[in-house]
Amino acid sequence: MRISTSFRDMNMRLVGASVLALLAQPCLAQTAACVHIKVGAGFAGRMGVMLNGRVAAGSNKFNIGQTQCVKLPVAGMTDGTPYTVYFSAVFGSQYVNCTPEPPPYQSKKDAKLTYQATGAVRTVHCKR
Repeated sequence: MRISTSFRDMNMRLVGASVLALLAQPCLAQTAACVHIKVGAGFAGRMGVMLNGRVAAGSNKFNIGQTQCVKLPVAGMTDGTPYTVYFSAVFGSQYVNCTPEPPPYQSKKDAKLTYQATGAVRTVHCKR
């Protein structure tokens, strides 16, 4: 009986500590959309966030092996707003939408989406 009591006490302490740890976590927002250019890609690039087909925020140029992020929310973004993350190679002529599309923005969701950019200047891919 002594062993099971001690085991039960230990489990209760563990459960209590877990609950306290969860309660101590801040309620964070969906904080950023990011793109990382994988080593081996043949380009430097820029990334950004689009709302309703228009660029809402973008990054400066960044190089192979680096990550750039756009902090969320961007201007005009409220809970439930759909948005797109895009990437463009510096010497490329157009951007590509990163896939899959992120879920609509939620201020109470703790998330930092990071996509991986790969390929060559004319065959850019941006995927999670």
